[in-house]
Amino acid sequence: MGKYESFKGFILKKFKRLIVPYLMIGTLFMLPIKMVFYLDNNRAPYFKRVLNEILLAKVPSHLWFILMLFNLFIIFYFVEKYLNKNNIVVNIFILFIVSILSIKLPNIYQISQSLQYLLFFYIGYSFYKYRDVIISIKNKWILFFIVHSVIFNIAYFIINNLKLSGTKLIGLKLFSLTYDKFIAFFGITFIFTLIEFLLNKQENTSHKLVNSKLLDKMSKIIILYI
Repeated sequence: MGKYESFKGFILKKFKRLIVPYLMIGTLFMLPIKMVFYLDNNRAPYFKRVLNEILLAKVPSHLWFILMLFNLFIIFYFVEKYLNKNNIVVNIFILFIVSILSIKLPNIYQISQSLQYLLFFYIGYSFYKYRDVIISIKNKWILFFIVHSVIFNIAYFIINNLKLSGTKLIGLKLFSLTYDKFIAFFGITFIFTLIEFLLNKQENTSHKLVNSKLLDKMSKIIILYI
């Protein structure tokens, strides 16, 4: 985040990259499609829906992710220097607590979601920061794939099917929330290490396994339209 000279420049950059596409796709693509094909039961006039669903972000549909990402960049701009002073394990623990507590907050402009995902934003930031260390782990993507598959199936077939009540149910929910974070962590790590493996493989061969520029462009399109 330190590459930006000022907060104003930072905000303008992220506003152009995230909020402008959010407004354009929401008003000119998403809402018209929903209204023309009657994809929901809302029969309010177009401009009223633009106000409520897009501008006030009450029902941003799949575009909630864009708003959340914009919020995360702003939040991280202010907390980055404090996080860098702490041990990474301490930071992950603190952000984990924040993600749990923020579930109860009102989700105005995706603030609650932003705080819940701040943990994973930091993990991605740390992956980039310690990229060389992660890449040095031999056959890491296979390892993370196996770990992710095992813990995902445990959650899917066992934890999610447990029937408890009272204090045991509360404990199960807390455990399940924690467990879900581990599933997400290993899933993210697997994807990150797999892409790094493919890119590294590409550098050592004449065949193009991954077009990084095309991947970057396609990821933006997928986020906006799907």
